[in-house]
Amino acid sequence: MQAVTDTFRELKMGSVYWPGLRTGDTYSLQTLTGDPARPWLATTNQSGADRLAWAWGRGKAVRP
Repeated sequence: MQAVTDTFRELKMGSVYWPGLRTGDTYSLQTLTGDPARPWLATTNQSGADRLAWAWGRGKAVRP
C-alpha cells in the first residue's frame, strides 16, 4: 500500500480503493454507523484513509 500510493503521488495519477461496504471486512476503510433509519459512514482504518489521501496529493506521508 505504501509503495503504490507513493508511485501514484509521484506520477500525479489518481487512485481508488473501494472494496465495497461489507460488515466485518478487515479491508474496509469505513463502516455504517448510527441510527438504521439515517446511517452514516465512519472511518475504521484511518491509516489506510491517510495513505489514499497521500496518493491523491493531500496530506503528509504516513509511515508506520
